[in-house]
Amino acid sequence: MAKNVSVVKDEVPATTEDYADRYAGEGTRVDSEHTITPQVRILQGGSPQVKKASVAYVDGAAPGMIYLSSYFKPLVPGDVGIVFQPCLFQAPWDVSTPKSENQLPAFVGRYDEPQPGWTKRRSDKGFVYYLTPEGNVANQVHLHVGLVHIDDQVLPYAIRFAGTGLFISKQFNGLIGSRLTETGKPAARFTFTYRMKVKSQVNSFGEWGQWSISADGKATAPHMDIGHELAIAFRERRATVEDAGDEAKGDDDGTM
Repeated sequence: MAKNVSVVKDEVPATTEDYADRYAGEGTRVDSEHTITPQVRILQGGSPQVKKASVAYVDGAAPGMIYLSSYFKPLVPGDVGIVFQPCLFQAPWDVSTPKSENQLPAFVGRYDEPQPGWTKRRSDKGFVYYLTPEGNVANQVHLHVGLVHIDDQVLPYAIRFAGTGLFISKQFNGLIGSRLTETGKPAARFTFTYRMKVKSQVNSFGEWGQWSISADGKATAPHMDIGHELAIAFRERRATVEDAGDEAKGDDDGTM
């Protein structure tokens, strides 16, 4: 007498989203030299994205707008702003060629701390900087790495503060550090979101766009998990921030 044989079939996902969940995470873990986190930038008058003669020109770009590098819709009005979920903070030193009347600075490299052989100096505006043996200039910058919430997505980005922007960065750190959980514990950096808009800043050296930051809301549990994973990726050096590149040319008056 023949026996009944049961055949167990693999459960087949029913929708595209089911397939996405089924293969979640596959092929995403790569070494840091192959992973670059793009930057969010405020476009300034000297930014190549606003100059029609530049190869980096972006149609519709204007000073005071927010530029999301690598995103398919890169421009955001400065008065609208973006929602940002900070996850990690870094304070490296960016090395660039010196400014001159005839040439804008060019980015050379980024270091975690001042290197042997660098000479410490202080600018007439009160900022500490270093001169390298090659004649280049090292200025400290602040990098806030996190997630931009846009178009129902959360995308890893970094926001770079330099010059007088360091004061705004320090205020942002103070705001982040003051946040508490519902039980009164210090909140993790990626717990809350913030609205980042652009305001005009003016002094005797000129006018430029600078960040205006306010509390926005609380991240969802899934977004906290993503923020936590992003922070770990940077601590394990599986991710890095793109270099300053042309942004160094648009730094405000605080850098040398």
